[in-house]
Amino acid sequence: MIKNIFFILVFGFLFVKASVSEDWLKQCDEGNMVSCAHLGYLYHSAQGVERDLARAKFYYQKACNNGYQPACIIYEDLKKQDSR
Repeated sequence: MIKNIFFILVFGFLFVKASVSEDWLKQCDEGNMVSCAHLGYLYHSAQGVERDLARAKFYYQKACNNGYQPACIIYEDLKKQDSR
């Protein structure tokens, strides 16, 4: 019983994460730079998706290039980490 409840909770959590990331992807494509930065964070921190720093940088850079300053700070930090 406990295993079933745990599975449902985990599966439900992952489903919600997938739904959120799909919403953010759509919003990012439509020009919402906060959503682009959120996608960068998901890939940067492996929240519901596999960690992918290249994708994280892509979304942070897109948000930065379109005026979302908080994404610029993170993007620059990731670039510095690459050069080490």
